[in-house]
Amino acid sequence: MVRIGHVLILSAFCGVTFSEAIHTWGGLNFGMTEAQVRSVLGSKMIKAGGDQSEVVDRLFIGATARESGVEGFDGHASLFFGKADKRLARINLMLDPNSSTDSEKISAYRGLRDNLLKKYRTPVSTSGCADDALNGFAADDCNMIFRTGGQTVTVWITYRGVPGFAVIVYEPLPRQNPMGFSVMHEKYGKNDQNN
Repeated sequence: MVRIGHVLILSAFCGVTFSEAIHTWGGLNFGMTEAQVRSVLGSKMIKAGGDQSEVVDRLFIGATARESGVEGFDGHASLFFGKADKRLARINLMLDPNSSTDSEKISAYRGLRDNLLKKYRTPVSTSGCADDALNGFAADDCNMIFRTGGQTVTVWITYRGVPGFAVIVYEPLPRQNPMGFSVMHEKYGKNDQNN
């Protein structure tokens, strides 16, 4: 009986050390398996089961999904999973304007920028996202980085006279363990930027 009590106490303690779900794009949570992602995305899923030989930063593209819920844009999301644990670790959302005129593209990008600012609040970093740039007076791309809800949301909107395309990358923030090291470094056994 004593052993059962220890197991229950240990299980309860371990349950507390796991981080809460980090909600992200498309109703997904970081840490989901491919099957869980497939069940949430349903018909939005274009391709499931990616090529694990295409590894980027210890991640592989495990699925691709359509995105048509952003007003003025069509796009797709590449869903990256950890090579070791096969859990959702990053989402790259690529958006192209579905408008034909420059003024419609500018309006769509203003809406996208304003919606991101409304949803994620003040970015920790911004460059080139002023209204003048959206009116075609500047050639700078719009770059914003948000840190909110346990994730980093990085936004790039390209300008070549008019807005071109947008890329939004969703990644969980590194978690700290009780010893003060980020979970990512602890997991891979490295504490430097090159690995």
